[in-house]
Amino acid sequence: MQRLIRVFSLCLSVFAATICSGQSPSVSHTVLVREIHFTGEPGGTEKALSEYTEFIVGHRMEEKELLQEAESSVTSFLRHRGFLKARLTPKVRPASTFGNSKDAVVLDIAMQIGNRYLVKGVSFAGLSQPVAEADLKQACNFQEGEVADWEEASSCVANLKALFHQKGQDVTVTPNMTFDDKFLTVVFASISENRGSSSPVGRNARKDLKEKHRTGFLGI
Repeated sequence: MQRLIRVFSLCLSVFAATICSGQSPSVSHTVLVREIHFTGEPGGTEKALSEYTEFIVGHRMEEKELLQEAESSVTSFLRHRGFLKARLTPKVRPASTFGNSKDAVVLDIAMQIGNRYLVKGVSFAGLSQPVAEADLKQACNFQEGEVADWEEASSCVANLKALFHQKGQDVTVTPNMTFDDKFLTVVFASISENRGSSSPVGRNARKDLKEKHRTGFLGI
């Protein structure tokens, strides 16, 4: 679903860039992606990466937006597979093999994938009332011993919020993640919007949540 939304958003951007590209010399430079090359990718994933990013190839868009979109898409691909601290360096270069088109480019994406993390433990802080812990665990498909999937952590947050909403409570849920070698421990903490500032757990969770918003969902 997230990929479909990203593709739809990109198509709108491509359409706008195509319209604007010839209107004025002051418009941002647009490029046409002919190829994407990867280096440093996890073994056996080059084909999957190519399929995941194929919607970029053959489209015209602003260079800055292209780099941002490529980094976002490939980072999501890697974190979905447990490479939670992957770092990317996307760059464009002229596509000299495609005729005389000055706007045709090749996109090079270099990766430093780091460790592939497994889930060591999952627990909940400030979430035991009025929902039983068994129901909390059932709401999360984020299981111990499995690959630490960033998308599953995102889904878990949404499911927990929905579960509490059914009980008449509106809470904000934030994942606090601890990395240990190749293992990940996650504590899903809640902040009651009415009572969060009155308890130590609520105050600490609110502080952590602000930090997550500043540094990104995983805080890494």
